[in-house]
Amino acid sequence: MGCDIHMFCEYKKTVNNKEIWVNADNWRINPYYDGDDKDESKHNVSSLLSGRNYSLFSALCGVRDYSDSTPKISEPRGMPEGVSPEIIQENKEWGGDGHSHSYATLAEVFAFNKLKNPVKFSGLISVEQANKLDDNGVTPDSWCQGSSDKTMVHRVWEDDSLTPLSVLFEKMTERFNDVGWFFGRDIPTDKMDDFRIVFWFDN
Repeated sequence: MGCDIHMFCEYKKTVNNKEIWVNADNWRINPYYDGDDKDESKHNVSSLLSGRNYSLFSALCGVRDYSDSTPKISEPRGMPEGVSPEIIQENKEWGGDGHSHSYATLAEVFAFNKLKNPVKFSGLISVEQANKLDDNGVTPDSWCQGSSDKTMVHRVWEDDSLTPLSVLFEKMTERFNDVGWFFGRDIPTDKMDDFRIVFWFDN
């Protein structure tokens, strides 16, 4: 069964002389919401990232880490303190279907990215792919975690041309700029803890 991420953005802002976390997502009206349907939300969020990127999931908090050794920011650490009402509501709607709740600041993503950890993969590949990997270091372009094809073989490999959080860092920076922080070329490191993602997963 596939695993999906639900990711939200927040930034710290002073409101009425008090620092609070404010939602920074782009929300859209859900045309299917009629006010009575409990299966539909009034708004849909335009996610920072979409799709199933298991390398990203494992680097964030170890979810879907098939290699059992991928460096990660942290283990799932639950919802953060002071989370914004919009995210609380979204989490409530997912209820028990959501799991591995966690969060990460822009500073943490930036620091992880600087380590340049290669992306680690593990899965079943064809014998031809395995020979190319074993003999010439050619990384597979397709693999799976389970198959009825008994000829497939299991391999673990790395790709040092990829860093799992590089795209996430770029997207977080863009969103931070959207809410009024302009970095230009230089990112002020003293502001990186004022922006974070909050996320969980479902299967």
